[in-house]
Amino acid sequence: MDAALNLNTGNDEDLFGEEITDFLKDKPILIYDASKNFGTSAKQVFKEFGCKPDQLRVISKERELFDEINDFKPHVLILDSRFEKFSLREVIGGHKSICPSRIERLCIVTTSQEADKEEIATSFEDDVDGVLLKPLSTSKLAEVLKGLILKKAFPSPYLQLIVEGEAAYIDENYDIAKESFETAIQKNQDSGLAYFYLGEIALKKKEHKEALACFRKGCENKVHRRCLMAEIDTLSFLERYQAAYRKCQLARELYPLSAHWLEKVITLAVYSHHFEDFDLLYKDFNEIDERPTKLCKVMSAAFMVRAKSKVKEGDVEEAVEDMRKSVICSQRDTKQIERAVSILLESNQPTLADKVFELYPPDATGTENYEKLNFHIKAKVLNPIQIATQGRDMLRKGHKILLIYEETARALAGLGQKQAAENILLEAEKAFPDEKKRLSQLLDS
Repeated sequence: MDAALNLNTGNDEDLFGEEITDFLKDKPILIYDASKNFGTSAKQVFKEFGCKPDQLRVISKERELFDEINDFKPHVLILDSRFEKFSLREVIGGHKSICPSRIERLCIVTTSQEADKEEIATSFEDDVDGVLLKPLSTSKLAEVLKGLILKKAFPSPYLQLIVEGEAAYIDENYDIAKESFETAIQKNQDSGLAYFYLGEIALKKKEHKEALACFRKGCENKVHRRCLMAEIDTLSFLERYQAAYRKCQLARELYPLSAHWLEKVITLAVYSHHFEDFDLLYKDFNEIDERPTKLCKVMSAAFMVRAKSKVKEGDVEEAVEDMRKSVICSQRDTKQIERAVSILLESNQPTLADKVFELYPPDATGTENYEKLNFHIKAKVLNPIQIATQGRDMLRKGHKILLIYEETARALAGLGQKQAAENILLEAEKAFPDEKKRLSQLLDS
């Protein structure tokens, strides 16, 4: 570690030592570092900045992070970019909710990868104050921290206007907020953040055309992530799915995929009928680190939509491949299997239906739904004698399933065994009294 830092030596670089100390005074500081080494160095730097021990906490376990943010309520947060359970966006969002004022809070992300540094800076534009590339010396860390802190201690007129606008926006004083953001743009015409808020204010007033104009203005000279995402959401709300999907393609080139973002792209691909992109999106789905339940459901639904389209076009075998992917994405959801099998049986494709049915989860075999679906498929391929024999056998074993009663009765009637068929339907009426009227009609026929 470098020699202890002295902020009051009279050197130019230490000219603002007192201001730095005043800014950090009584502010909780949380440092999350998986390797511990950086955390130790950072803690030492803040001590040299005049911070008291009870202001500082250093943790190395990810599972403790959100509890510490909620309990300790840090104004200053330094984060290792490596996460397994959480996402960086979740953590930064949690910090913002604890400390809404961007002048009062300081958020710094650390990484050991040069590529990650640029990616993080691009993805978190206005929400991260700095991205540090490790390893770096204690003196270098102190130098960088000083620069970042001084920007907060001596905010520019532009930043002050942004903070005033954000505070008014949070309090729903939209006219005051609008005035602050418009003045901020006069100070910095490339302010994507100000245009973003102007667009959000327009949305509050249901002025969608004005909102889109603001979001696009915010991306005029340099693409601003929040403006671009807001434009996509607004176009989606207006059901302009083709335009929204085109913007998604741009965002996909610029920003890393997250589960939430991939879910949005897949949804728009469905609504804009870009079925040709599903295989590429499926590749992204398989490669992404986190696959929450909602993302799995969206990817599964997308493949089922394309499968139905292929069935209508007569490409049934290709449809089966999409149905299998749909089932796999849904984590073998039995309802999705039943949906696919029903579509194929309606198209008189029992052999192909069996290819989807074979994905039924092992722990669900033998259930009523399993036996019902299994017999439904068999009824399409077996001859009447086999259907009647297997149906009776299943009923004797206690599988009181309406479909089995009906198919067995039909098979017996087809074999000329009318009395046996009637007996089966009478048993069905006792087992399913709510279906008595329909079963009586079947009996009469």
